[in-house]
Amino acid sequence: MTTDLGRLYRDHGQAARLTLYGTDWCLPAVRLADFLRLHAIDFDWIDVDESSQADTYMRQLNQGNRTVPTVVFDDGTVMTDPSQESVAAKLGLEIG
Repeated sequence: MTTDLGRLYRDHGQAARLTLYGTDWCLPAVRLADFLRLHAIDFDWIDVDESSQADTYMRQLNQGNRTVPTVVFDDGTVMTDPSQESVAAKLGLEIG
């Protein structure tokens, strides 16, 4: 992989725990973003429809596939189309 676009898109404040690549028309991506907000998880939202560079990077992460949501955690772990439960487990959240 080349550059971590998530870092390029971040504000220069507190580092996000993860970067969520999605689109505003993708219900699973929107629901995952809502879930993260509900649990006060700091994250960066990158709409791949608004950035060809972000879209290219997300495709590199997914073996050429345009799959949203794609989540990149601050430790470099990538999850493609993850469930809320799998993201919660990775973050150490107890839900349900």
